[in-house]
Amino acid sequence: MNPSMKKYTVAIFVVILFSSLLSGCIGGDSDDTSDRDGDGVQDTYDACPDIPGEPTNQGCPTTTPAPTTTSPPTTTAAPTTTPAPTTTAAPTTTAPPTITIFPTFTAFPTYTLPPDFYKFFWLGEWEREGVTKITGTTKVWIVYDEDNNLEVHYFVRCFPTSCYMGYFRAFYSDGDLVGIMNFSDRQELLTLERNSDGTISFTRQGFYTSDGGEDYEQTSTLEKTAALSSLPEDHYIESFTGMWIDFDNTHFLSSVNITKIDPKTLEVRVYEHCTPDNCYWGIDQSNFYPGGVSFDLTNLNGDELSLDITLTETGGLHVEWDLAYKGGGVAAGTQTLVKIIYL
Repeated sequence: MNPSMKKYTVAIFVVILFSSLLSGCIGGDSDDTSDRDGDGVQDTYDACPDIPGEPTNQGCPTTTPAPTTTSPPTTTAAPTTTPAPTTTAAPTTTAPPTITIFPTFTAFPTYTLPPDFYKFFWLGEWEREGVTKITGTTKVWIVYDEDNNLEVHYFVRCFPTSCYMGYFRAFYSDGDLVGIMNFSDRQELLTLERNSDGTISFTRQGFYTSDGGEDYEQTSTLEKTAALSSLPEDHYIESFTGMWIDFDNTHFLSSVNITKIDPKTLEVRVYEHCTPDNCYWGIDQSNFYPGGVSFDLTNLNGDELSLDITLTETGGLHVEWDLAYKGGGVAAGTQTLVKIIYL
């Protein structure tokens, strides 16, 4: 026999002998085939004899290992911030009560009165019926002036007809019209009142500024006879036209002749007392002013004469004159002339 073969045979024998001895000491009775948990692995070889398991796992149940979890990444802590200061809450306000909105109504149309609405009543020609008295107002013209204000022109009874006294700007006072006229010897306060029947009452209160006159008050009722917004062209002519003379023959002026040149212009020729005949002063055209008319004349010698003429209550011509001589010296005076001829 080969020597190496001998060594191999001896080794196998030793192993068999050792296995037999070991199974006799540890395993006890090798004929025991009991399997308590019924998993097909004998209790002798079952590591879990009372728990069914897998033969490939020595009779113990196979458990699925829990999945490995990855730890979340470590995060850097946020920086510490200083807390915002505590603010006091705004006080609670009570909601306003609910207001019921009224339905919207269509506005009434607005009517605007014209600026001169209150003037319409007064505008026009007013006359007094049945003029039989020697004194009193006979006619009034109320028109617009250049500034759209009311201007009152009035006439009074004088012999043999009415005399134009002049005009004044009217002012309102408690629904009436008032004004003032200044004459050389007196002042007149004039009032126009509306009456319920559509007529007006025209009152003149005269106050003399010097001795020799008696204060007076006269009221006349007039009704509108025509509509006017401006004056008739010859409104002032008839009162002043004519030949006026001085019957005394002791005053400076002997006569004044006034004629109409056109509907708006008067012309005057003036004469003074001198010896043996009256001396002619010259000719001039009119400059009207409230209450009268004025003239300025220059004679052949270069002397200058100024006349302010108004009408008197009795129909006379009241003349105030101022004389300035060329060689020096002045003179002044007043006269009342009487109309003897209508021109």
